[in-house]
Amino acid sequence: MSNIAELQSRLAEALRAASQRRTEERSVRTAQMTELDSRRAHFEQTAVAWVRELVYKRLQELARAFPHAGEVEMDPNGWSARLAFRRTDEFPVSASLTISVVPDADYERAEMRIERRSGGVIRKRSSSTKGSGLTSASLETWTWSRRN
Repeated sequence: MSNIAELQSRLAEALRAASQRRTEERSVRTAQMTELDSRRAHFEQTAVAWVRELVYKRLQELARAFPHAGEVEMDPNGWSARLAFRRTDEFPVSASLTISVVPDADYERAEMRIERRSGGVIRKRSSSTKGSGLTSASLETWTWSRRN
């Protein structure tokens, strides 16, 4: 009988230890999620402010300088803005410029991404008027860290 009682005691202790570990792990995860939520909220406020106050206004000025530019478009989450340029006889290529602020997974660092795209038609040197679409893109990235 002592073997059964000892087994029951060991099982009860193992279950208590496992329960305590789960409680501690939940507590640590809750604290991590609270910190992550705080960093995310700070990032969102900062990114939206930067895009609205810096990027959007500068893209509007750029749009004013080119009559074939469209309206500046803000991303629904406020982290990026885009300006498109339509094709004209003078500039026979459509293009767009997108500037985004993107966080890393932990909201510790952010990147400002600048993406330029252009697309147009390449005309073949034969008698055919059909062309093939041409698209090119480039991406520049700057990264910075949040300082405590």
